[in-house]
Amino acid sequence: MKRFSEITYIALTAVILVITACGSKSSNEDPMAQLTSLKEHKSTIDAQIASLEKELEAKGLIAQKLRTVGLTEIKIKSFSHFIDLQGRVDASESVAATSRIPGTLKRVHVDNGDFVKSGQLLAEIDDAILQKNIAELEGQLVVATDLYVRQKTLWDQNIGSEVQ
Repeated sequence: MKRFSEITYIALTAVILVITACGSKSSNEDPMAQLTSLKEHKSTIDAQIASLEKELEAKGLIAQKLRTVGLTEIKIKSFSHFIDLQGRVDASESVAATSRIPGTLKRVHVDNGDFVKSGQLLAEIDDAILQKNIAELEGQLVVATDLYVRQKTLWDQNIGSEVQ
């Protein structure tokens, strides 16, 4: 097939050269007329080549273009595909969680990404220092209450001055 195509191409080129060499009678001929005559010759030659190729294929002298086909049996198996991406994720709702009382975290009850509800206990703060402060303030309250009761008793008895 390849050998026949090469021969056909060489023959076509030779015919075109002969036609152009013999066909140009003078240098004054119109280039448009030359172009149209060459196109006509080309179309007739293409038609002759196509008919010869069909004839040779019918006789079996030219092998038809065959394509090789491969078969693979389909098997069921797992498909895993990984993709690494970089980016930024913005939450639809963002809430700042802060403590009203400062302290050290003793225990966290939720993990990152867990769904939480309003009022749910998220973490525990070490409140030992706060408990000591409360006990100290309760002691001061007892002393202040006792002092108030004493002064009120004296005032009710009209003992003491206005400044007190």
